[in-house]
Amino acid sequence: MLILSMSIVIGILLMAMLFFLTARDWVEKRKRTEEAKLTEADETAGCPEGFVERIVSRDDWEFVHKTGSPGLENLFRKERKDVALTWVRETASGIREIMKQHSAYARQSADLDAGTEAKIMFLYGELRVLCGALTLLIHIAGPMHARGLAGYASKLSQRMGETQRALQAVAKRPEEVYEMGSR
Repeated sequence: MLILSMSIVIGILLMAMLFFLTARDWVEKRKRTEEAKLTEADETAGCPEGFVERIVSRDDWEFVHKTGSPGLENLFRKERKDVALTWVRETASGIREIMKQHSAYARQSADLDAGTEAKIMFLYGELRVLCGALTLLIHIAGPMHARGLAGYASKLSQRMGETQRALQAVAKRPEEVYEMGSR
């Protein structure tokens, strides 16, 4: 009976230790995820220079097509479509994070400029519509047919990121901006 009681106590202690270790790991993972989201929101929405052009480029398709392998062509089309759709989803997610951050700054601001806010909202709306149109176009025609629209969306998302960084700088140092404006 003593051995059974000791086994139960040891089992409960081991389960409690496992629970606390798992909970600690979960909390740390969640914290890293939140930090990563904040870091992403601080960066320019979009991708490195030339990335989008490469996704929608016909050069790779022409190279694969010259192999004459239907299986390779199908695999290429599927993979390129997946990459393009992932880029669109990440771009949409990035601009949503930028707008969340901007909304938080705007709520704290005492002197909002209605014209600037309207431009930002219009840019955000335009990007959301573009992301939807790109998703539809990529599904229907493939990424190589979305070249112009993808390039335009990439430039707009980079512009939105730059605008957000400029607004963050103003929100963090309003007295410096005020001093610069009064000179």
